[in-house]
Amino acid sequence: MGISCCKQVKVNTEGITRLIADGDKSILWIKGEKIGSGSFGTVYRAIDIETANYFAVKCISLKNNKLNSSKLIKLIQKEVDILKVLEHSNIIKYYQTDLDIENHEINIITEYASKGNLQSFVSEFKPLSNKILQKFIKEILNALSYMHNKGVIHRDLKCANILISEDSSIKLSDFGLSKIIESTLITSEIAGSLNWMAPEIFSREFEANENAEDITEIKKYKGYSFPSDIWSLGCTVIEMITGSPPWTDTCKTMKEVLKSIMTQNNFPNIPTCSLDLKDFISKCFIRNPQNRPSADELLNHPFLNENSSSAVTATVL
Repeated sequence: MGISCCKQVKVNTEGITRLIADGDKSILWIKGEKIGSGSFGTVYRAIDIETANYFAVKCISLKNNKLNSSKLIKLIQKEVDILKVLEHSNIIKYYQTDLDIENHEINIITEYASKGNLQSFVSEFKPLSNKILQKFIKEILNALSYMHNKGVIHRDLKCANILISEDSSIKLSDFGLSKIIESTLITSEIAGSLNWMAPEIFSREFEANENAEDITEIKKYKGYSFPSDIWSLGCTVIEMITGSPPWTDTCKTMKEVLKSIMTQNNFPNIPTCSLDLKDFISKCFIRNPQNRPSADELLNHPFLNENSSSAVTATVL
């Protein structure tokens, strides 16, 4: 059942009538404080009015949006469809989708991760020790392995889209740009955040367009597949060590970042860290996606061995 096939069950909470659009629990909830922003929407903390349990609610307005309502609803439908097929301890859990008739909003209700996102965590506590990096990277890889085996590419992996639960476990979130594909195929569209994007997404045609003022002018590309998430993981690990996105130490503009990504034999700078960790990141940055290790292969990397060194020194940018 999708958000276009409503159950026609009306509920009234705090004077607002909602139509339950999808989900078996029919949670009645009250929205609380803003806790972040996601693809196309704003995220709030909410409580179940019957149990007082916390949830996260992504509120997506159908008014004053850059996209028309029909296209926006299709994008929301895609995100919900992906969330519904993912059941893993390191992926944020989906509960239901509601239509707020009075406020012209669609609300996606998911699991609440009380410790916020990894970007804020790193900003407060960088540089992280190898033990914490081992734990977080292993849990991210467990989620990616599960997703990839389900045919799902995340396409926007970065610290801002990784949450931390009350028990300090990692939860991948924000699947607004994710896509389900066959294992042998690629998806031919540009999506994601530039600093974390893999080189195979674009083609060498960039050189013919190097005077373009904006990356949206770059029209030709190769595409995304599962190895693209692995490149993004390497970028995310750099972010976890330094607190800054890759390429920001050498590039001042988006155009410079794009050109750096497209330059053969060019890689983001790897900060000072243990040899095992440096090797792990280097393997994520193998430029030929066919030679890049899978999530399952990286789970066997020596860095994730319990006996790897327990301290890391990082150059903070």
